[in-house]
Amino acid sequence: MLAEISDRYQTAQDSDDLLPALAMLDAFYVHIRLIAEFLTRKTNTLDFGPAQFGVEGWTAPSTHSAERLTDYWHRASKYVMHFGHDRVPANLDELQSFEVTAATLQTMTRDAVDVLDAFVAQMEANDEGSPVLTGQRLRAQLLRAELDRSKSLLEEG
Repeated sequence: MLAEISDRYQTAQDSDDLLPALAMLDAFYVHIRLIAEFLTRKTNTLDFGPAQFGVEGWTAPSTHSAERLTDYWHRASKYVMHFGHDRVPANLDELQSFEVTAATLQTMTRDAVDVLDAFVAQMEANDEGSPVLTGQRLRAQLLRAELDRSKSLLEEG
C-alpha cells in the first residue's frame, strides 16, 4: 500500500480534485504507522507481532532507516491518528511542519521497505532447509513477493 500510494500521489496531487490526494495522505500515514509499529515497537499482547510470523526476539536493525521509521510512527501518531492536545500546541510557532510531497512519501516508503526486508530475510532464514512447505515459509514467500513488487514500484517512480 505504501509503494502504491507513493507511486500515485503526485498524479493525485496534480489533479483538479485534491480529495484523492488528501485521502491518500491519510491512508499513507495510517499504513506507515502500522508498519513502523510492527517493525520497531514492542508488540501489544492483543496484536500480531513478529513472533506470530516465526521471528522470535525480533528487534529492528540499528540503521538510519529504522530510526526514521520510528520517527514516522511518532509523527503519524501525533498528527494523524490521535486527536489530542499535542496535535495543536498552545503556541502555533511550535507546530511542527513536515513535507508531504511525493518524493517524501517515496523516501519514507524506502525506509519501511529496508526494515521490512531485514524482517523478511530473518523469516526466510528461520525456515531454511525444511523439506516441506510450512506456513512460515508460505508467509515469507508472500511477503517477499509483495516486497519485491514494492521495490520495483519505487524504482519506477
